[in-house]
Amino acid sequence: MNPEYVTAKLVLNIYHDALQKHIQSHLEPNPFNMQPYLSNLSQLYASTCQLSNTLLEKLKLGSDTTFLLKLNKKLFDGYLEGYIK
Repeated sequence: MNPEYVTAKLVLNIYHDALQKHIQSHLEPNPFNMQPYLSNLSQLYASTCQLSNTLLEKLKLGSDTTFLLKLNKKLFDGYLEGYIK
C-alpha cells in the first residue's frame, strides 16, 4: 500500500465523518430568519475551502488534483442546492 493512498483514505474519512458531522451540527435553517444560517454556511464553506487548499499544498494525494474539491462539493451540495432554489 502506498503512502499517498493511505493519506487520501485518511482525508476522505475525516471529510465524510468528522467534518460532515461538524457542518451538520452548525447548519440548522430557520425559515423565518435565514441570515444566521447563511452566515454560518458562508463561514463553514470558506473554512473548508481553506482547509482543502492547505491540505493540497502540504499533502501528496496522488494524481487526482480535484480530490479535495470533489469532497467539498459533496459536503455542501445539499446546502447550496437549497439556497440556489
